[in-house]
Amino acid sequence: AATSIGEANQDADYERRREELETARDEETEAMKANGQYEEAPWYWPFGGGPTQPLETDRQIDALDKAYASLEAERERAEEAEDSGWWPF
Repeated sequence: AATSIGEANQDADYERRREELETARDEETEAMKANGQYEEAPWYWPFGGGPTQPLETDRQIDALDKAYASLEAERERAEEAEDSGWWPF
C-alpha cells in the first residue's frame, strides 16, 4: 500500500519533535544537577537517584507519545474501514 505524504510528514515531525524533547530533557537534567536538585545514584544501587521533582520535558514527551499513539490508532481504523469490502459511499 502506498503511504501518503501527509502520513510521512506526520511521522517525520514526530521523530524530529521527540529528538528535540530528548535533547531538552538532557539540558533540563544538567540544569537540575547544577542547582542541586538532582540526586546521584549511590555506588551500591545504580537504579536509584534522579531528579528531586518531575521534569517538564518528561510530561511533554508523554503527551507527544500519547498523541502519536492515537494518530496511529486512527490510521489503523481508517485502513480497516477501507479494507472492509464495502463501498465508502
